[in-house]
Amino acid sequence: MRPLAALCAACIWFACSHAAVAQPDTSKWVGAVPKSEVAGLGSSPAVTTIATSGTAKTLVFPTTGSVAYDVTLTANCTFTIDASAATAGQRQTIYLLVRNPSGSFTTTLPGSVKWSNAAAPTIATTAGTVIEIALTTMDGGTTVVAR
Repeated sequence: MRPLAALCAACIWFACSHAAVAQPDTSKWVGAVPKSEVAGLGSSPAVTTIATSGTAKTLVFPTTGSVAYDVTLTANCTFTIDASAATAGQRQTIYLLVRNPSGSFTTTLPGSVKWSNAAAPTIATTAGTVIEIALTTMDGGTTVVAR
């Protein structure tokens, strides 16, 4: 008997004898992110570590591929986005990891960011909170979508 994940919908409901449905090639993914989205086609993007956030930080889109920021909050922090190096017609992503070790600090992103679920999430301010946000543009920074 084949595992359910390998059956088509009709097989599951009607016990028919269709061939197994092709399974996705997970070797092309890093977690929930396609490897092609990560700089170097399969390698991780370079990480810029910011141990002291201060009250304002600028996130810079790379000229190609992706970049990652690992930021530790030391105050309420407002992030801005510099897309001057972004190239229209190419997918560029900023991966932002925000650590809130002592809690109570807020994270603010530009109001122009479009959230994939249509509304900005509430970012927890509890001590020890770690959040990850991906900011992507494909039009040179005119539109930035977050997830």
